[in-house]
Amino acid sequence: MIIGFMLMGLAAIFVILHTFAKSSGAARPVRLVVSGPDGQRFSGSYVADGVTNSISAIVPAAINLQARDVAYEFKREGGKGEFRVALYVGDLCRTSATSDRRQGVRGELRYATARESYWAGGF
Repeated sequence: MIIGFMLMGLAAIFVILHTFAKSSGAARPVRLVVSGPDGQRFSGSYVADGVTNSISAIVPAAINLQARDVAYEFKREGGKGEFRVALYVGDLCRTSATSDRRQGVRGELRYATARESYWAGGF
């Protein structure tokens, strides 16, 4: 009888852990590729799974991370021409946005079990 209760308890723990792991989704390789005229400076930030990171760099630039949820906002510092941010999950480009007349690009990726949402646009 004790062994039966132990087995039922272990089965319940397995079901709870399996359900939690499935609903939370796993972090995936995400890459933000920032491009524009060579030497164009930009700054901004990105939030990966709730952790904010600031950046100031020169294009072309790539930011590689492991995350489920990513939001970003990058602004060029002076200059003209196409300023683009592309978001890749694994090897697939999920979204890309260009800012010709505006100063920056923002967007986000949200992932839940078996579905994802993403958007990007200039500001």
